[in-house]
Amino acid sequence: MRARTICSMWVAVALLAGFASAQGQLVINEIYYDGPGTDAGMFTEILGPPGASLDGYALVGVNGSDGADYRTVLLDGMVIPEDGYLVIAQDATCPNADYINTGMDWQNGPDEVEIRFESEFDQFEVIDGICYGFAGLLNCEGGTNGPDVASGNSISRCPNGRDTDNNADDTLETLPTPGAANDCPGGPVEMSFCEAVRLNDSGYPAHFGEFVHITEPLLVLNDDGVFTNGSIDCGVTDGECCANVFDFDYNPMLMAGDEIDLTGTVTFYNGKLEIGGPGIATLVLSSGNPLPEPQLITTEELAVNGESYESCLISLCGLTIVGGDEWPVEGSNANVLVADESGVPITLRVDRDTDIDGTPPPDQPFACVGLGGQYDNASPYFDNYQILPRGTEDIAGGIPSPAHEGSWGELKTLFK
Repeated sequence: MRARTICSMWVAVALLAGFASAQGQLVINEIYYDGPGTDAGMFTEILGPPGASLDGYALVGVNGSDGADYRTVLLDGMVIPEDGYLVIAQDATCPNADYINTGMDWQNGPDEVEIRFESEFDQFEVIDGICYGFAGLLNCEGGTNGPDVASGNSISRCPNGRDTDNNADDTLETLPTPGAANDCPGGPVEMSFCEAVRLNDSGYPAHFGEFVHITEPLLVLNDDGVFTNGSIDCGVTDGECCANVFDFDYNPMLMAGDEIDLTGTVTFYNGKLEIGGPGIATLVLSSGNPLPEPQLITTEELAVNGESYESCLISLCGLTIVGGDEWPVEGSNANVLVADESGVPITLRVDRDTDIDGTPPPDQPFACVGLGGQYDNASPYFDNYQILPRGTEDIAGGIPSPAHEGSWGELKTLFK
């Protein structure tokens, strides 16, 4: 019983240590700035975490002719509604308006609208911006602009909520949809998460290449940047199924404990199912949510039934190093072969983007929490499963294997 208790207590501590969450991002999702005839019902729509306060934030119009600010609208007192869509309208003729402010009748392009946050020393940090039309004096995201749309249309983030920090990649001309998903062409197929990540008999995604919007919120299992600096690379779960979210060019930061709305394309990398680009978009619905308890399994269970644990949080105890790479020096990746008392080896993948490389190897036996992974480049894709620890907090020395399930069941009966 002591072995199981030590392992369980350590896993609980590992979950609490070093994985704090941050408030999710705000995105300017749609701007309706040029109505037919006399402007009426103009609006700006912001996507963000429900309940988030906008105290300290402002919307700023930037003039394309000289690059100077021409209007600042303070957002103090405003709160993101439960559906994540905040609509600030010029007047009450705009449907689904949450707040009224005449400043939402922005100039026609080429111009820019930014959302800024007042940081220390009264300096304003640009959180997001949309340039509509080209003007050389504008400081546009990615150095590019979106379209200067026709009267009666909006400039919108497409897919809905997508912010790549490059206006040419993430903005299109659409019909106005205040308080609702943008009317983007080629929209995603609505699909449950477990269906989207379903595999065929060869371990290949059944919906490979399909553009999907996941119909339920997903929980992020690791901080963005832990496994790949400058790109999104996170395990997510709906509580039943898991998958990896990956894209080289998608920049919004996610944190462990964020609950997100996800749109993207079903992809595949050496046996690992992923949802990513083209069309990836994440919207943080809430932050700081508790992570699920890792599933305590053996190395044999991971080796034989790894698809059940891919991209999910798992824990292994009583590990010894039995081969593979040496424990990595700083700046190096490593595939270290480990096994528990089952004797079946699996790969413990140390990623150089974590803080593990360059640390001393753990005292053996040791325990490890991490995401289930896979690196299998040949069909059928049912081999070479891994565990990927997220940081030094995920590894602890001196922890033996837990008791076998049968004897543990007897002990639970005796000591409950």
